[in-house]
Amino acid sequence: MAAFTDAAVFLNRGLELINSEEKWTNHYVLAFELTIMMSKVDLIIWNHDACQQKAKEALFQAETTKMKLSAMLLDVVCCMACNETEATVAAANQALMVLGVQMPCKIGIPNVIAKLVYVRIMLRQKTDEEILNLPRMKDENMITAVRLLLHLNLYYLFQEKMFKQCLYHFMP
Repeated sequence: MAAFTDAAVFLNRGLELINSEEKWTNHYVLAFELTIMMSKVDLIIWNHDACQQKAKEALFQAETTKMKLSAMLLDVVCCMACNETEATVAAANQALMVLGVQMPCKIGIPNVIAKLVYVRIMLRQKTDEEILNLPRMKDENMITAVRLLLHLNLYYLFQEKMFKQCLYHFMP
């Protein structure tokens, strides 16, 4: 943990060195990367307020979809670490919308059963060999969406206790 505290000092110093009114124009990429890294370090050392503030700053300044997603996914994990369920869901839904994935408003048991039946019918026609030989997913947006849903699943399964231990393995 001491290494992350030291990293926070150095990252803050880096941000201070470029911290001018023009940091987002003259040093855009460096400012963005340092802000994201500092937010991750703040998350690891459990400085949640600073983590969320920096993630939101990076999101506000993000110019590309990839940069926006980086900041959004970090914000989701920050909300999880703060145990803010509603904020977590809102941030995750926002990220999923950017990824082009729409989550249903009402999940409900009938909808889940209908989807399970649909998947079972689709898989029934395939042999084990065919399923194992399906092509790998290459759509980066869908891969990111699946990872985000994995984060949410871990959060709700383990809630606060186990989440803190799993956080380091799955941080974006």
